[in-house]
Amino acid sequence: MEKAPPSAEVGGFTGLIIDCRGLEVRASQSPKILDEEGEEVYGTASKFTDYLREHGVMGYYTSIEEAKEKRCGPNPLIIKAIKIEKRRGIPLHPVISKDDARKIREENEKGRFLESYKVAVVKD
Repeated sequence: MEKAPPSAEVGGFTGLIIDCRGLEVRASQSPKILDEEGEEVYGTASKFTDYLREHGVMGYYTSIEEAKEKRCGPNPLIIKAIKIEKRRGIPLHPVISKDDARKIREENEKGRFLESYKVAVVKD
């Protein structure tokens, strides 16, 4: 089984987990993480690799531990979703605060976890 590409920098956060527990969210073939103003924080892949074809832009798991083990590594940045954006009535895209979006962008400069697709959604 092909593993996720390594993060660029040692130390810092090893991945990103969006905690959607308590919110209804469904897996999507074209998932996005949005901030509360609707700006995309993550999701649109510019190139499709073999890893993306097999595993997708982000993984969906039922626990933080499972997301760490299978996708995000031992020290992920964990962000709580504030709501789920619906498309055609289907709850698909986690929405996070602008402050959390800024934190993701800042931390990604150090760890490059977004470019490594080390992103997961934890859902009920």
